[in-house]
Amino acid sequence: MRLPPPERSSLDDETNELLALATAPSGETAETIAVMAHCPALVGPFLSWAMALHTNGVLPPRLHELIALRVAHNCGSTYEGTSTSAGRNRPA
Repeated sequence: MRLPPPERSSLDDETNELLALATAPSGETAETIAVMAHCPALVGPFLSWAMALHTNGVLPPRLHELIALRVAHNCGSTYEGTSTSAGRNRPA
């Protein structure tokens, strides 16, 4: 059984503001990040780390996406497979 994200109304303002940073234009927050809100102290450091990898990573963006898709495939994760830009551009 997977842990569902907490209700946004139950979270403090700071955690909601951080989750808003991880919200797509469609209004959806990445579920893996939303679930972290069960432990609000993790959300800020995780987003900082993820952004550092995204903006300062040593991998070219295409390779980064391919690795994310391969890891999603190996883990049987349909969610991660659709949350990368390559996954979003794939036909369903």
